[in-house]
Amino acid sequence: MTPTVVCRLDEVGRDGWLKARTDGLGGSDAAAVCGIDPWASPFSVYQSKVHPVPDEDNAAMMWGRKLEGVIAEHFAELHPELAVTDAREMYAHPERPWQMATPDRVLEGDDGYGILEVKTTNWRRASEWAGGSIPDGAALQTHHYLTVMGFAWAWVVVLIDGRDYHEVRVDADPSLAAKLTEVESRFWHDHVLAQVPPPIDDHRATSEALAALYDRPVPESVELGLEAVLAVDELNDLKAQQKALKSRRDLLENTVKVALGNATEGTVDGDVAVTWTEVPESVVESYTRKPYRRLTVKGTKK
Repeated sequence: MTPTVVCRLDEVGRDGWLKARTDGLGGSDAAAVCGIDPWASPFSVYQSKVHPVPDEDNAAMMWGRKLEGVIAEHFAELHPELAVTDAREMYAHPERPWQMATPDRVLEGDDGYGILEVKTTNWRRASEWAGGSIPDGAALQTHHYLTVMGFAWAWVVVLIDGRDYHEVRVDADPSLAAKLTEVESRFWHDHVLAQVPPPIDDHRATSEALAALYDRPVPESVELGLEAVLAVDELNDLKAQQKALKSRRDLLENTVKVALGNATEGTVDGDVAVTWTEVPESVVESYTRKPYRRLTVKGTKK
């Protein structure tokens, strides 16, 4: 199987590449469509295809692109048995043109072709890469690429905090590829092509997508349907509960503070149950302009 070349990145540039992405699902969409991406939701992917907005770059994305070449070079030094090529092309599956891939690098070895997927992250997500494992999102992205390219293997590498390098070989899983393709196909045909949004969820990306979609308020009124009316009622109930809980929390915290006085620790049977420590002025927000004490409840043994 030979994938179709959709475009060459050096010819269309970043803007052209972003526009081409709206014609299908790429590897970065795979985890979101499956509902397991912390940064994107099915609804936000749908909006990016049907109602695309200008891409908002950030420092993490920019440095990730800049470091990609350095990390790929390091991988090539560690694996002289592999030819590492920056194809700079977007591909599509020959039978499913909506299934697209832009692998970071194409690899060639004695056992044929593979791909190299390069990641950067920080210590907060380091545990996801421990013991030769990779995060589910990166795994689905890699299998998506293997499916589109028709390759049997890949290497996924990550640089954590700019100094901790890990690499994992991933072999194609036909069963997983079939299930992923089924989910993606259903999403593409039942939602994107049909222009039927997927269900609204509580994902932050969904909130951001809605804010981008409805960013031009007009002075008019609409009659709410039953679902929205029930949501409004429940929101009012939740706000009342939150107010009551905050009031109760403030009372309990003040009760503990009275018991502590000037002490910074409170113990129960010799074990620290609560601390009330000073936060220095140097790390307090500028508008506060004074230090304060932070109460931290550790709990008691029951």
